[in-house]
Amino acid sequence: MIKKIIMKALLSSFFRGIVGATLVVSGIVKGNDSIGFSYKLEEYFQDGALAYRMHEIFGWNSFSLEWLIPYVLQLAIFICVFEIILGFALIVKAKIKMSLFFTFSMLIFFTFLTLHTATCVPGETSSGIPIQCVDDCGCFGDAMKDSIGRSLTPWESFIKDILLIIFSIPILILDRKKGLNSLFQDIPSIIFSSIFTLIWCFIFSWYFPFLFLIILFSVYFLIKKYYSYSSVIISFTALLSFLFVSHTLNNLPVMDYRPYKVGFNFKSNFDSSYEEVKINETTSLSIYDSQDNNFTNEFVNYPSVIVSSSYKFNEFSKKPFMKIKSLFYDAKKNDIKVMQICDYFDMPKVKEAVGEDSVYYYSDSDIGKIIIRSDPGILLFKNGVIIKKWHHNDIPTIDEINELLK
Repeated sequence: MIKKIIMKALLSSFFRGIVGATLVVSGIVKGNDSIGFSYKLEEYFQDGALAYRMHEIFGWNSFSLEWLIPYVLQLAIFICVFEIILGFALIVKAKIKMSLFFTFSMLIFFTFLTLHTATCVPGETSSGIPIQCVDDCGCFGDAMKDSIGRSLTPWESFIKDILLIIFSIPILILDRKKGLNSLFQDIPSIIFSSIFTLIWCFIFSWYFPFLFLIILFSVYFLIKKYYSYSSVIISFTALLSFLFVSHTLNNLPVMDYRPYKVGFNFKSNFDSSYEEVKINETTSLSIYDSQDNNFTNEFVNYPSVIVSSSYKFNEFSKKPFMKIKSLFYDAKKNDIKVMQICDYFDMPKVKEAVGEDSVYYYSDSDIGKIIIRSDPGILLFKNGVIIKKWHHNDIPTIDEINELLK
């Protein structure tokens, strides 16, 4: 009888550890770059992406998800926080029935999404809208791409979701009783969830998710000592998760998995044949002046330059640009080159906001999204190498710039 109880507790903790740790890490990795995740959601919400499947399956020709596009960032934040909450709730058995219901619901939806992505064939819908096949589901943000050199393929993502559903079934069978883990269950839950979190951390070369899990466990035990209520545990998990996502949103990602990270050498990746900085087969950067002259070669050979990058000018951009204008004024007095890269059609507005102390260039607006997760953002180059990035909430002083250029 005792062996049976122990085996049941170990099996339950094992499967809750796998599924819970995966959800926690997935939420943290995406929450580290919620802006990037929002771009992926925007791709899916285009009429030629996910909506056309509804046209084919149910005949809903008027069905559209484009009305959600203005809210993609809010949705991205919600999904990231929700994943972390669900993952940790499974690990400690907080509101286990409700947690399992939402876990199964989310995994079934993601399975449909990855299957749709895997079976998508470019072409046109019956109404003539081009079918947009999303190549990367964005399951782990850009972390997988940076760590193993590529993202999971749509079929690999589909198999991952199927496995998570299979691993969730034993939890449904073994954990029918309500209530948080007992002390006896807490120990294997901590061990298994920590092991699987560390495996993901090793894959992504980033151990913050494990630290975050330790913080969640510390808060869990502190609260459990006085209040054995699942709702309190979930509330604090939600609060800590939201604080983390808010921090990365109002600053730069804690871990930069993008191609143009600090240390990236533009000069060594410059392709003189095409006058572009080449990252891989699908990503490259070229810079043009207002007369459509390619300026990339001159740019990569600057000894030092401060670059302000912007990809979508709006009313909220004016205040950050005022700070950038001040920085550029000080840089010009210190004989440091400055330049503004933005979308071609935004050049007049940006020029009005920043003034005459900068030289203005344009590039593909998607490059502006990739190069820095801030709109606008500041990059400092030295001999063609990115040596520092700043969010517009943390514009550097000219003294900081001079210190870095020594």
